Amino acid sequence: MIEQVGLFNTRLKSAGDMEWGNRIFQAGYQQIYAPNVRVQHPARRSFQALKKRALRLAGGAYNWCIKPEDSFVQKQKMFARLLLDKLIEPVKFSIETFRNPKVKSLGQRLGLTSISFNLRYAGAAELIRLKLGGNSNRE
Repeated sequence: MIEQVGLFNTRLKSAGDMEWGNRIFQAGYQQIYAPNVRVQHPARRSFQALKKRALRLAGGAYNWCIKPEDSFVQKQKMFARLLLDKLIEPVKFSIETFRNPKVKSLGQRLGLTSISFNLRYAGAAELIRLKLGGNSNRE
């Protein structure tokens, strides 16, 4: 299978597993859930760690979705789609948070909403930085 679909795309700074999984699917291989497999992943314990991840994910999405071989128009459409997603998602999240009965206090709702806006808009700023010629980071 690896000989057919290739290895992870080392050009990507993030989302390499998703991109590779899509190539496996496109090649016709069946992907299955393995309940005995465990993946450990570090928890983010600070806002700075969450923001660093948000920037990396934005860079990964930019590198994966905007390919050098795409036409100028395709690149512009994909950039607009990525940016719009970053700008709209916190609004949707905020509405869901305020409707969620498990989030009891106004302080919790405002805190979650604030974090969502900050992280997504940091990702949007990263997309713009990349669009203007910056390089994505893998930190």
